[in-house]
Amino acid sequence: MNISVKLYGLLRPHHPGPNRSLPLPLVIADGATVADVIAAMKLPPELARMAAVNGEQTELDTVLHEGDQVMLMSILIGG
Repeated sequence: MNISVKLYGLLRPHHPGPNRSLPLPLVIADGATVADVIAAMKLPPELARMAAVNGEQTELDTVLHEGDQVMLMSILIGG
């Protein structure tokens, strides 16, 4: 199935470019989850900790559907 993935924060350098602000098209197996997208894109799992699908915050075990727009974010902790 076809989805798009947009990377934010510390994940953005993992975008192949040239324009890292654009979503990446991705073809992934039917029944794939957000966690499967993270693995397929070879993103560091310790950074890819937050996700939204079609603008709604979701869990990493959420099953995706054709045309979904996935946003992956890193959690920043500072002081």
